[in-house]
Amino acid sequence: MPEKLAAVLIVNGGADPHRWMWLDLCLEKAISLNTARGVRFYVWNNNVGDERVRALKELHPEIQVVDADPHEDLAHVHAVPLQRLLNTAVSDGAHYVIAMDSDAHPVKRGWASGLIDAVEQGADASGVWRDELSPTVSPYLHASCLCTSVDFILGNDIRFDRVPGESESGVLDTLCEITLRSEETGGHIQKLVRSNSRQYHRLVGGIYGGVIYHHGAGSRGAPIFWDELTTNDPEVLRKALSHNRRLGEISSYLLFSRYDSYVAWLKGDCVDEETDRMMGLLRDGHLNAPEFREIPSAMSGGIAQKFGRLWRRGSLRAKRLFSFR
Repeated sequence: MPEKLAAVLIVNGGADPHRWMWLDLCLEKAISLNTARGVRFYVWNNNVGDERVRALKELHPEIQVVDADPHEDLAHVHAVPLQRLLNTAVSDGAHYVIAMDSDAHPVKRGWASGLIDAVEQGADASGVWRDELSPTVSPYLHASCLCTSVDFILGNDIRFDRVPGESESGVLDTLCEITLRSEETGGHIQKLVRSNSRQYHRLVGGIYGGVIYHHGAGSRGAPIFWDELTTNDPEVLRKALSHNRRLGEISSYLLFSRYDSYVAWLKGDCVDEETDRMMGLLRDGHLNAPEFREIPSAMSGGIAQKFGRLWRRGSLRAKRLFSFR
């Protein structure tokens, strides 16, 4: 019997993390920790001007990269590309589909097999269960990492580029239609719930089911979380934006500069004293602590390159990626 193709769909850029190192980390972990056969990676690249994204194609020849048309104004920079990648995967004969955000990645070997096995055993879908914002936002299977079958998608007339309105679903997010259709038919969803032993934010820096890490909106410039949209006071929103921006800068820096100890801290493992102190300060909201003063106040341009050097210091991989500076 031929292997059933599982397509991993990733969108790079747009409203999501736009710096190449997020995609680099996502692909490295997803590929190196995968044990399932028949898994193929499809990447939509909204940042067609970033040569380092194309360099990743050389490092990972097994992925298929589709560059966006810079002259096309997409109705949704995440959902529309996901649908187009889905169309390609279905044409290639995909039986399973795994959607993954570029700021998410596996932290456990065999991650894809676990997600696929759950669907093979009868679940409509499996993956990251976003319930941290309840009751403001109804819990749902999140696009940071979810798996379902092509049969379920086509059989329920689900389109990845159709985002249900808030009045219909109580949530407005990409791929939430998968949860809605499953719940309507009394189906089963295999949920990877947040499993952090330690955490510094209710949403950012989550590990789910011990399998998937998702950095969350903290990887964006200055997010406002949905459960913060309970006021129209511009001063309150301004302070939230400023706090969330700095939270994202610090947490991203710690992730890329001390990856192993950062993840170990979230899992509740013993870490070095410096990491423990910095993560504790982040958890307690001391974003202006002296320990964080040297952390860049923006994640773009030369600063993104600095982060990349921290992530790939001294490796041939880094030299290849940074050769486009």
